[in-house]
Amino acid sequence: MYGFGQVDRILGVRAGTSQRWIDGYRRGGKSYPPVIRPERTGDEAVTWGEFIEARLLAEYREEGVPLVKMRPAVERLREELGTPYPL
Repeated sequence: MYGFGQVDRILGVRAGTSQRWIDGYRRGGKSYPPVIRPERTGDEAVTWGEFIEARLLAEYREEGVPLVKMRPAVERLREELGTPYPL
């Protein structure tokens, strides 16, 4: 198990990035659902599966794939494959 700060450091992403990807966030009165977890849990512990998904998501982002395109793709893959971690 990891914490969000550990995941950010290991993956080399900005502080808070893994938390937004894994558990979603709120900004300016708007709520953004998580990309990695099927739904927001508020749990700060990151599982191995979530860590791997975050690494894969970071790699897609490094290649220029916008998160706005990743979110619906992950949701569809989750439904089609019947797994919480489709990447």
